[in-house]
Amino acid sequence: VAIYRLTSVACTYCPEMSAALSNINDYTRDHSVLLEFHSNDIGPDEFTIPYNDLGSALARMYGAGYPFCIYSIAEGSGKRTVNDIQRLVKNQLVANPARTGIKASSTVAAGKLTVNAEVTASAAGKYDLGMAVLRDNCIPSGAAYEDRYDDVVENISGNYHAISMDAFNLEADASKSITKECDLRTDDLKNYHVALF
Repeated sequence: VAIYRLTSVACTYCPEMSAALSNINDYTRDHSVLLEFHSNDIGPDEFTIPYNDLGSALARMYGAGYPFCIYSIAEGSGKRTVNDIQRLVKNQLVANPARTGIKASSTVAAGKLTVNAEVTASAAGKYDLGMAVLRDNCIPSGAAYEDRYDDVVENISGNYHAISMDAFNLEADASKSITKECDLRTDDLKNYHVALF
């Protein structure tokens, strides 16, 4: 389950969502991936994606305030308790019982990230592969309601909200190999990781 968290360094309530997300049980953590979209809606946020304020765009799509999470693009909620988040993730898993697997390897050269992935699904259907570059240990330089931010989206594939033209059909238990590329804005990768979804 992809959890898109909409947040801002100026959000007084966002620390409550951070605390809840950090305390979810192992089952929920093992069956979800967190992507944090920062927004300038409340005030300037240095962690907003430079080329587009996707946090604001997603908030408009869902009529959301802050903090807010979108669960696999199917459901949004601003609820900020551990039990609520665990229930929302479980609801997505029950509604979408197909098991998928992604094996991947990555290389970085000349400022470009290349990911070679293999996608497998237990149920036949139409699938797409999204990729996000996430940064941890983001320390705000100005006033903020949290000391550090993790899983901050720095780059994301264009299919973050809708299936792309590159979507593919898979038969049950079949696999497909896919290559994804994106530019990186830094060579210092110690605080970075990639999410595939």
